[in-house]
Amino acid sequence: MIHFLKGNGPIEGDNPLSGELYASQREQAFLENLQVSRRPGTNSKTLTFPEIEDRLEQIIRVNGEQELNKVRDRARTLAK
Repeated sequence: MIHFLKGNGPIEGDNPLSGELYASQREQAFLENLQVSRRPGTNSKTLTFPEIEDRLEQIIRVNGEQELNKVRDRARTLAK
């Protein structure tokens, strides 16, 4: 199930899906998932920490530690 949330609009690096609909770039998505959600459980807008860890581990398995470092550095820049 997909729940659409109104955001601030796309930023450079976001991925166009259809019309004015964009998906956050990977690093922005990680940052958004680290926000506190008001709805725990299946209605939460965020992934759990174990789910985030799984995705970060997948980056290492598929692309190596260097790619994970790039993700960290881009996230650090976006977080500002």
